[in-house]
Amino acid sequence: SASNLTNDNALTQSTSIDVQNAGFVLICSSFVLGEGVKLELGQNSEAWDEIHHKRFATEEAQLLGRAATAYTMRLAAERNVENWKKQTSEVIKWTPNEEDFPFQ
Repeated sequence: SASNLTNDNALTQSTSIDVQNAGFVLICSSFVLGEGVKLELGQNSEAWDEIHHKRFATEEAQLLGRAATAYTMRLAAERNVENWKKQTSEVIKWTPNEEDFPFQ
């Protein structure tokens, strides 16, 4: 039972809740307070996948990741406008023209 454990795992609160909801207890940062606790050891890979992969595989997480990437790229471009102009000019040179797509 989860009430028979204490857990100070140094994870963010939301990550800690997600880990607990997935049924995992990080035993390196927990200890038993009462009887009736059954531990299944050897779940490292499954716990790692749950914490570091599945949580970020949702559509919402993917959208947030793309938004964060775009924001970071914009900030970097604003800090170095001349480099941004150069990179943008290079991209424009390689952008196909309408005549390159006769099927449209």
